[in-house]
Amino acid sequence: SMKKVFALALAAALLLGCCAGVHADPDHLVKVLMTTPGATVTSDWTCKPDMEALDDAVEASDGIIPEDVKFAAGRLTVMEAGTVDCDEEVYDVSFKIWSTVNRAIGLFFCAEEDDTWELISCNLGDVIEGRFQSPGTYVIAVGW
Repeated sequence: SMKKVFALALAAALLLGCCAGVHADPDHLVKVLMTTPGATVTSDWTCKPDMEALDDAVEASDGIIPEDVKFAAGRLTVMEAGTVDCDEEVYDVSFKIWSTVNRAIGLFFCAEEDDTWELISCNLGDVIEGRFQSPGTYVIAVGW
């Protein structure tokens, strides 16, 4: 019947629409959810430090990693790197990371005037938030 054909066509169109939205940018698994007004977040893989710097930051992070979360030096995969900046003295950025629902994620930061990376937040899930007090570079990594 015509009704059935229309329903199938609609279902196909919806399916294609959904897929196109999800696969439009397969390399970009991290999105900015919210920021303090005026904050700019720019994805830039040239900011990514060597893994040793991130491993050192994990080892130096006292009390940042929750007890039940497995996030260890030498067992990290970088999902995103870039820069953050804001006119405000203190500003917040929250990120949504696709495909990390039950996995440990960590947000690393290196202030512009510094060369030391630090782990500023870590949790299980697909959303991570950071509070920043200067411009600088950030990295989001997932533990395995």
